[in-house]
Amino acid sequence: MLGEGGRSDLVRLRVGKIGPFTLDEKSPSWTIEVGMEKGFFQSEGLVVEMVLTQDFTTQIEGLIQGDFEVGHQATVQLVTEIEKGAPLFMFMGDRRGPIFTLVGTSVIRFVADLRGTRLGSSGVTGTDHLPLIKMLSGKGLSPKDYTIVPSGNVLYRYHLLKRGAIAATLLSGDMVLDAENDGLPILGAVDPHLGEFSFSAAAARRDWADQHPDLLRAYIRAYLRSVRWLLDPSNRDQVTKIMQTKAKLDAEAAARIYEGAIERLLPDAELTAGGIRSVVDVMVLAGLIEPGEHPPQKYIDLTFLSSVRNSLEN
Repeated sequence: MLGEGGRSDLVRLRVGKIGPFTLDEKSPSWTIEVGMEKGFFQSEGLVVEMVLTQDFTTQIEGLIQGDFEVGHQATVQLVTEIEKGAPLFMFMGDRRGPIFTLVGTSVIRFVADLRGTRLGSSGVTGTDHLPLIKMLSGKGLSPKDYTIVPSGNVLYRYHLLKRGAIAATLLSGDMVLDAENDGLPILGAVDPHLGEFSFSAAAARRDWADQHPDLLRAYIRAYLRSVRWLLDPSNRDQVTKIMQTKAKLDAEAAARIYEGAIERLLPDAELTAGGIRSVVDVMVLAGLIEPGEHPPQKYIDLTFLSSVRNSLEN
């Protein structure tokens, strides 16, 4: 395969990303774009091509069909498809989840008041759905005690909450401050109830990884070098300048995106068996997969990540 500009010494590796293409704090392409700008991927013999997909379903299908070699997305989506027999595995962590807060409508004062009500989430495969269930479970409410209805993105859920169409939902960022200013009750932070919980991961097809182990390790190595560079505070000004150029942002917007992205980066792309086990346990509780034996090794293979970490330390 030919790399950027027709160079024969670079291998083109395609990475699926749910479009449209954005460089915000939620995007795995942020790490990749900066890594390409700094030459981390090129030094590993790679040029990364971002392949846009419509949604998580088409991204999974594209990964299975070989439209691209790597996909970054929510672990709940990947576990769901692997349970259906998709020949995929997760090889490294992607990002931390949002910092969620449970907010109720005006008539709700305590979590116990949510019994028998309708709650809102972005959908069963959204990053807020399982954390909502896990938090409520820790507060003594089982999924049988309430109904969760698909309610769109965080902005739309907030509007539904203000109208009283849903009794509570998870909000994040400035939406929580808006809710407080609107007099809505803050029912608690989600993080203390999550523990070890893997929100998102990078995945590949097993047959491709077996046939191209060096390519996968090269991608991981470049990605980790990019993450480490991004997490170094001394590089902050360089990062924001790159973002201003790449995304045509002003200095203030670049600084905001930088702060949000740094908060969500996982040092060394950490992915753990315990974090996946927690995801699977909540999926069973939510009725998304059948009860039974679900060893983390069914979904993850950390040997590639481990070998790359060792090589970077030596």
